[in-house]
Amino acid sequence: MKKTIICILILAFCLTGSARITKKQQQKISSNNHEHNRENGSTLQKSFNQVNLKAESNDGQRYKYYVDSEFDIFDYIDTQEIDFSGSNFRGCSITGGVFRSCTFQNVNFRQANFEETVITNSDLTGCYFDDANCQKVKFTDNNFSKSSFIETELRFSDFTNSDLSYTNFKSNLFIDVNLQSANFSFSKFDSVTFENANLKNTNFNGATCNKCLFNYNDLSSANFEGANFPLTYFNEVSFKGTNLKNVNFYHSTFYRCIFDKEVKNKIDFSQSNLDKVEFV
Repeated sequence: MKKTIICILILAFCLTGSARITKKQQQKISSNNHEHNRENGSTLQKSFNQVNLKAESNDGQRYKYYVDSEFDIFDYIDTQEIDFSGSNFRGCSITGGVFRSCTFQNVNFRQANFEETVITNSDLTGCYFDDANCQKVKFTDNNFSKSSFIETELRFSDFTNSDLSYTNFKSNLFIDVNLQSANFSFSKFDSVTFENANLKNTNFNGATCNKCLFNYNDLSSANFEGANFPLTYFNEVSFKGTNLKNVNFYHSTFYRCIFDKEVKNKIDFSQSNLDKVEFV
């Protein structure tokens, strides 16, 4: 009788569809409390309202969780190898979570709060992070290709070794951000600020930075080949070892910047303003 009552209570909790879980409730809920429904013989579809998810199945297939929730709470989630593709997390709080080797293809993260969340070795292609809070996140070794970061809060974040190619950035502040070895090839930046950012070994091949600001950055060994920087301001930036082949600095300004002396006669600065620039 007691077991029957417990099962009824758990079933009632699931049927409410509520994603508003307190931290204490999250600690009590495990994936074993929820019945998994098999669909198409390969993936599991269910409402996502628990923590510490585990992608375990008898046939070795990856579980798929579809989320359609706005402005709900998913804090302190710790999971790996889960497929959330096509889900809607608009305005949700996902702070303090850990996601390892997950799939988030074409997910809506607009206005979501990711502060201090960790996502690593995951696929986030085609995602929308517009107006989201990504402060102090650790988003390393991920694929963000063809995503959107419009007016996203990115201060103190870490995108080391992530693929951000063909991605749109607008009105972002990359302040005290680690972007080492990140790939921005063919991405578009509009009114974006990079300040005290680690840009070593980054790849801006074919990228366009319009009306951007690079302030106190180290671009050592970065690749700017074929990139365009119209109306961009560079303040105390080091271009030592940077690949500047076919780069376009149309109407850009450089103040106290350092270049390799070999590039002095290979770059067209005729449309640019150089003030206290060194070629060493």
